[in-house]
Amino acid sequence: TPAAEPSPPHRTFRHVYPPAGKLAPYPAITRHRYGQGEVLYIATDLFTEYFETNHAWVRQVIEALLELVDPTPPFRLENAPRTLRVNLMEREGEWLLHLVNFASNTPGTGAYPPIEYIPPIAGVRVRVRAPVEKVILQPQGETLSFVQRGEEALISIPLLGIYDVLQIVLQKK
Repeated sequence: TPAAEPSPPHRTFRHVYPPAGKLAPYPAITRHRYGQGEVLYIATDLFTEYFETNHAWVRQVIEALLELVDPTPPFRLENAPRTLRVNLMEREGEWLLHLVNFASNTPGTGAYPPIEYIPPIAGVRVRVRAPVEKVILQPQGETLSFVQRGEEALISIPLLGIYDVLQIVLQKK
């Protein structure tokens, strides 16, 4: 049952989470070296919590942990809404960044919430840690401009629909 605090003459305050207990001597998240890498031990099902609740604070914890584990990822998104799902795939000489605009409505009776309307996304930028030769937005076949600064390329995507692929052709070594 929710924790309740009586405060007459006002209503009793109720909340789904109980008040914090005593500080435990054990951390909820630990970081260790393992072999030639590092591992994080998370004493809670943090990813399920985020998937089920979509709470911003859980996302912020996950982002901070990912930054600890990999401070130099192959790409970073800028100006992207949280409804944009991305997946990077590689094949010889190019990267394929799959961009899925997943804007769901209220839960229905199916396995996931129904989607009635998906608004397009404008102004997303991608920072890629690679020497880029050419960028093509697929399936439109639209060649996009980019700025290469040393090891990093900045790509601006004008408009994304439901599902697009950023085809990033890499410079030959």
